[in-house]
Amino acid sequence: MDKLNKNEKGIKMYAIKFRLKFFGWLEFCFTAIFLFLAVHSVFAATLPVLTYNLEIRESSRRSVLVNITLENVSNTRLLCVLPEWDFETLKLNHSQKKISNFTVSGAGVIDPSFKRINNNSWLINTNKNEVLFISYKVSPLEYPEIGRAMERNFAFINGAEVFMYIREFRNTPVI
Repeated sequence: MDKLNKNEKGIKMYAIKFRLKFFGWLEFCFTAIFLFLAVHSVFAATLPVLTYNLEIRESSRRSVLVNITLENVSNTRLLCVLPEWDFETLKLNHSQKKISNFTVSGAGVIDPSFKRINNNSWLINTNKNEVLFISYKVSPLEYPEIGRAMERNFAFINGAEVFMYIREFRNTPVI
């Protein structure tokens, strides 16, 4: 009888140890997940956010107004370039002027400054602004059939011909 009680006690002790190990491991997993999410949210808040908005006026379909919003900017200088589209490749041809009304503003105390490098490239000094608003007009659009493919809810445009890319944010997803 004594031997049976020892076995029962052993089984009970084994069950208690197993429960402690299992819940200890589970607690460890939840703690690790919590720490990962906390650290990730801190770093995710500092990642740059790049948003493009496109505006096409119905009265003149030969030009497009583009607004770019940059958030969480940590760079001091940004290079904005509008490449030329040649059906198969992108070229950096700066002979043809496409950009007009280029403006940059910021959400900080000092507005950012910008300098024209050539017809389709601009260098922006951010002046420690974490949020930048870039606006420019692209005209004329190369292909006249683009105007015929526009409606109130649909527009066929060539993105390489309209959207500037920012060298420092080339690996940042666009919203």
